[in-house]
Amino acid sequence: MNKQLTDITVSDTGFVFNPSTGQTFLLNKTGLFLVKLLQSGVSVKKFPACLEKEYHIQQKEAREDIREFLSLMRDMGFKVEDI
Repeated sequence: MNKQLTDITVSDTGFVFNPSTGQTFLLNKTGLFLVKLLQSGVSVKKFPACLEKEYHIQQKEAREDIREFLSLMRDMGFKVEDI
């Protein structure tokens, strides 16, 4: 599991605080869902199936959104695997 992601505090409303950097940001509902998956140790490769189940969208459609989300996470300094 990614220690960086387990160290951040995430509220139910999507407010995120990273105590190691002091950085804060706000996630939308889908971003919150994905961060919670990351924190629970779910592999990024399983994200499309998780989004399909949770939001009833096709995995193929979800992949581009997941890639964009992971890119934003990397831009903020988080080490996350690619899909």
